[in-house]
Amino acid sequence: METVISCSTIIKNKIDISKYDEISKFHEGLSAVSLNGKWGYINKEGKEIIKPIYDEIDDFQDDLIVVKSYRKRKYRVIYDVIDKEGNQIIDNCTFDSISISDGMIIFDNKYMVEIKTMELAYLFKLSLNNKTIEKEFNDKNKRDRYIKEIEKYLKEMETEKEKQITKIENFYVDNALEKVNSYYKKYQ
Repeated sequence: METVISCSTIIKNKIDISKYDEISKFHEGLSAVSLNGKWGYINKEGKEIIKPIYDEIDDFQDDLIVVKSYRKRKYRVIYDVIDKEGNQIIDNCTFDSISISDGMIIFDNKYMVEIKTMELAYLFKLSLNNKTIEKEFNDKNKRDRYIKEIEKYLKEMETEKEKQITKIENFYVDNALEKVNSYYKKYQ
């Protein structure tokens, strides 16, 4: 009688990261990941700390990262600076370059600010028919709530505009048909 003993090892606590196209080496507990050509970061539990929505992503420096996106404005890079928890510290910057080095953020190789003493203002700009309004907020969340209200209002106004245009078009069509009928009667 032949006796065969076999052994194998299974990993019970594995985390499925197969959805990502590319995964970098972990550094300081985070790994850059690519999904459909966009980049983000995951932690060692596989949780997306920074969603893979950016066109380019740098390495963390001083617990911050610069991400680049081409999604908002044609032919212009939009920069965001994000911390290790995924919070946007600086958003929608249109400088030509932003870098982080030794506790400093450098903008366009012309301006710099120490990260610890950095004071931020969050801007809002709206242009309608060559008229522009700009507002400054000290709190990003307040600015973002303001933007949502403005977007909702503008959508409601667009709907109202469409209703008014439809009324005018219907009025025009009704009058035109009435005139056509009156001419027809005239020539009977």
